Amino acid sequence: MEVVRKVVNSELIGSIISLPSSFRNKKVEVLVLPFREREASPKGKKSYLGALAKYANPSLIEYEKKAWAEAAAEKHAHR
Repeated sequence: MEVVRKVVNSELIGSIISLPSSFRNKKVEVLVLPFREREASPKGKKSYLGALAKYANPSLIEYEKKAWAEAAAEKHAHR
């Protein structure tokens, strides 16, 4: 990607871009990048939501709520 970089006095761009008052009468760096539109997501894009459901173990679901807290406590208990 091509980029244009230039250091200029803030007064030169003050009429184009709203700058904070702390930038007044100072040199500023201006970077110009090409704007890219976001591409629309392709039609028929598959969602992987629930793709691993077949591996779920319903008997372990009750432990998931406290698993992170227990793992963090175990990890930091020896400090």
